[in-house]
Amino acid sequence: MRRGLLLSFLVLATEAAAGIQTPSEGSADAAALKKSCDKGVVADCLALADRHAKGEGAPRDAKQAASLYKKACDKGSGLGCLELGQRHRSGEGVPKDVPKAVQLLERACLTGEAEACSTVGLMSLSGAEVAKDLARAADFLDKGCQTGSARACTALGTMHEAGLRFAKDPKAAAEQYQKSCAAGHAEGCARLGVLLRDGQGVTRDVAKAVAYFRRGCEAGLPGSCYDLGLAHERGEGAAKDAAQARALFQQACDSADAGACHRLGLMTRDGVGAGKDVAASAALFKKACDGGSAPACYELAVAHDNGRGVPKNLAEAMLHYQKACSGSDARACHDLGILFSGGRGVARDARRAADYFRLSCEADDPRACSKVAALYEAGEGIAPNWEKARTAYQRSCEAGMGVDCFNAARLVLRGDGNRAGQPGDAAPWYARACERGYASACYELAVLHEKGLGVARNPERAFALYKQACTGGDTRGCPKSRER
Repeated sequence: MRRGLLLSFLVLATEAAAGIQTPSEGSADAAALKKSCDKGVVADCLALADRHAKGEGAPRDAKQAASLYKKACDKGSGLGCLELGQRHRSGEGVPKDVPKAVQLLERACLTGEAEACSTVGLMSLSGAEVAKDLARAADFLDKGCQTGSARACTALGTMHEAGLRFAKDPKAAAEQYQKSCAAGHAEGCARLGVLLRDGQGVTRDVAKAVAYFRRGCEAGLPGSCYDLGLAHERGEGAAKDAAQARALFQQACDSADAGACHRLGLMTRDGVGAGKDVAASAALFKKACDGGSAPACYELAVAHDNGRGVPKNLAEAMLHYQKACSGSDARACHDLGILFSGGRGVARDARRAADYFRLSCEADDPRACSKVAALYEAGEGIAPNWEKARTAYQRSCEAGMGVDCFNAARLVLRGDGNRAGQPGDAAPWYARACERGYASACYELAVLHEKGLGVARNPERAFALYKQACTGGDTRGCPKSRER
């Protein structure tokens, strides 16, 4: 809770209920506050402790401040326990003792000190100082939120959004963010803005989202400046303005937002919103990569691979491809697969190539799914596995690669070793391949419809498919398309 010399209503009410005297009038100087504190006026003990803690109106003395907070806490002041707990947590004026800090914070929480509840909840959520306990975190954060801690509402919202302790529930998250935002917590507004932009848990409203991003950015949140920059870059909820986007990305990047440094690097490399500068873009990619942005590590690898803005250096490129791949950048894993399969700059290694293509496919790069499927089918660098090959071909097909829709159908017809493949199971994959312009798939699907194999017999459909196959370059369909 916020306070100055005057205490909050909650603290005064708590102390009055405990039979503690209220502050004496005219307690403006330290000596008067000390005299009043010695008589048991808890509010003045707290006021004097504040002065010693800040060095305002009394000598700065962390040890004396802690002693006064303890005196207030011992007399039943939740606020005193909160302040003393925070000092045992940090070791300011008292020995650092996290278990004791937690006990004091819990005691303060029981008196209605919202920030004490919030602090215990956040400590239990992070697991950095105490054992991670999501149930305990949710309990204390809920108490904090209900008693007025905006940051507790925000943290509780993140638990709902991420599915921590609760089932993932963006609607419940949005409700918590709305509470914290209404109470003036900029991070709650920023998170609510993301849900509004993406239409998660709330009706999509990009204009309102931008208003929240602007509010967060003005409050000094780099992530909000980044989101506001994206809005201006894309023209979603804000005027499309590349120069403004760059300025916002720069602001966020200067505050170590890795995503913003990456976006700024892309715009600088491509000359969007201002002049092109490949050397500056490489430096931005490095800053973003060092800050944990896997996409930026990939861009830096490409820069080193091609000598764009930095000296051409395949060894450096490899290091950053690997860093990006470790961060689940599918493109980096794919490119590493290419390097190891072709032996460019490294010893050719089919097994490692297969591993990288598999990782890339799992991260949804259809090019890699196509490649790893072929390796599974051939048993090159990896144990042969038709089922995994078929699954990978199907993933590639679903991403739009027609040839792999055909390959998926082909492997479906092979069966799985326990039963023969069924034409009806292959038909949908042939249909997808045909729709994507793969003529041989049109021909195979025509045969199924002509003979009624796994699909309804349909001569008209078969004739149209034979004609489509012929037109597309599969000459097997041409004689059938002229039979009428």
